[in-house]
Amino acid sequence: MRARTTRRAVGVGSAMALAALTFGAVPAEAQQRCEIREERDLDLGAADLDRIRIEAHSGRLVVQGREGETGIRVHAVLCASDRERMEALDVTLERSGAEGRLRTIHPDWNGGGWGRDRYARIDLQVDVPAGMAAEVEDGSGEAEIRGVGELVVRDGSGALRIEDVSGRLRVDDGSGELHIRGVEGDVEVEDGSGGVEIRAVSGSVRLRDGSGAADIAGVGRDVVVEDKGSGRVQVDDVRGDLRVDGTRRERIHYSNVGGAVDLPPARRRGRRGG
Repeated sequence: MRARTTRRAVGVGSAMALAALTFGAVPAEAQQRCEIREERDLDLGAADLDRIRIEAHSGRLVVQGREGETGIRVHAVLCASDRERMEALDVTLERSGAEGRLRTIHPDWNGGGWGRDRYARIDLQVDVPAGMAAEVEDGSGEAEIRGVGELVVRDGSGALRIEDVSGRLRVDDGSGELHIRGVEGDVEVEDGSGGVEIRAVSGSVRLRDGSGAADIAGVGRDVVVEDKGSGRVQVDDVRGDLRVDGTRRERIHYSNVGGAVDLPPARRRGRRGG
């Protein structure tokens, strides 16, 4: 069952969509441009739906769980540098069993099809019932997700902010800043590069991190930081145990840990030869 779709007029000019990154390696000055623009509204009743799956490519993504919401409502802004790329853009919302599926379709030109003045993106505002479980695959661009239930996120690049999750959270993040706050369950994060901030988690936190500072505070159970590459680790206010592996002791700072603390041994200073 497909959603009801409402299309709005296409315009030509310098109108801006929601602040977003563009598809492919586009210079910063082109990232906010929208020479050709189309808006679409998609609606799908949420009766008998218990989760939403989102596959988004380039563009800004905002997912908001709202009290009293009875459907999945999507506002999409399609932006492209030319008519050919606009005609290749699409967004679909449909029901599959107990799951709502939202998908964006982008043009894929290789061999020089993208450049300073060639771009295409879809910015999405997605409203769902508060506490609905979600699975999100996001390519490039900023993403914000809040007010949902159990959540799985696979994010390519761009800043990612997650707040008010009423269930377990799993994140696989490529690059870009990651901010997590307010999770009523366990948190598991695999992060490539970029700073990580995790706060106000009722369960445990497990982090595997490549590079960038990690700041974790206000955790109800244990904190485990595995395979930490470069960057500082700051941990505060943990009721359970703290374990940190794969980094130098000098990079780790902690306070107010209620349980056991297991850290790498301090680096021994070598003696100078005489």
